[in-house]
Amino acid sequence: MNRDHTSVSIAVAKAADGTLTYRVAMPPEALPPVRPRDPDAACWAEAADHVAPLASAYGLSRCLRLLAVVALMAEASRSAANWTVPFFTLGRDGADIAPTLLAAAAQASLAREALFDPETLRARLATTNLLGAPA
Repeated sequence: MNRDHTSVSIAVAKAADGTLTYRVAMPPEALPPVRPRDPDAACWAEAADHVAPLASAYGLSRCLRLLAVVALMAEASRSAANWTVPFFTLGRDGADIAPTLLAAAAQASLAREALFDPETLRARLATTNLLGAPA
């Protein structure tokens, strides 16, 4: 198997309506591993910047809160008592996060590390009667 992934190019075509098509000359299982430093966060930040500029406190807060929700769900998934399960579904076309969890995350305080305290967020969901109504 060829491990030199730098020589593989991906053709990108832009249609008149702005949609992009990527022509990848290798199957998914041949794609290279990625660094474990969470480089995907940079992609999310770029996408979020188009919605609410990261040069504003609001835009940066919005992006960090989204990343913190994903981190919270990932951390909770390692527990047998994963309380976040009713609040998201994962599918082939992406993740669907319940509006109730997003609403709680929009108002909860971020910690210095730009993460949510799971118990504080869970308590916020419970006190606002959102814990029992994830949809």
